[in-house]
Amino acid sequence: MSPKMNNLNLSSVIIYFFTVIYLGILILISVIDRKERKIDKNVLSAGIILSIFYMIYLYIADSSLIYNDILYLGIYIILLVLDTILLRKYAKDSYIVKILMLLNFVFIFTEIEITVFTITAVTIAVIVQNIIYKLTQKRYGNKKMKLEEIPLGFFIGVSNILILVVSGIFNMIG
Repeated sequence: MSPKMNNLNLSSVIIYFFTVIYLGILILISVIDRKERKIDKNVLSAGIILSIFYMIYLYIADSSLIYNDILYLGIYIILLVLDTILLRKYAKDSYIVKILMLLNFVFIFTEIEITVFTITAVTIAVIVQNIIYKLTQKRYGNKKMKLEEIPLGFFIGVSNILILVVSGIFNMIG
């Protein structure tokens, strides 16, 4: 076996490893958010650590990507500082900041095109959920749906996984 072929297999195994863990973290975040409507701090932290290791791997594979990695890390640092400030000020986690961290996590692994498709799918899913809720609102005693009740992490996770599957199918076909 040639060294190039061996290197290709090692690279494929490493990418597969990162992909499996990425999907596992995304599924965990989605399930927890669907049930409790919160982004679990420990699972999100595992995702941040995984994305840092992924960025290190990408830097080793192609050092020209360092500027992107610095930007991603800068976004994480800003969001972590903001989350800490809000936690100290209001004594509770900020769901929106956690969603932004989740989107940064998704962006690191899937790049801009898949992330934009994911955000678009989430927007459509939220709109459809609101329409369905409005149509069945009388059944719930005309209670209004609040933005705080929508499990955005669940929608992000499910949408991203579905888009990755569809993207993979299109890549295999074409």
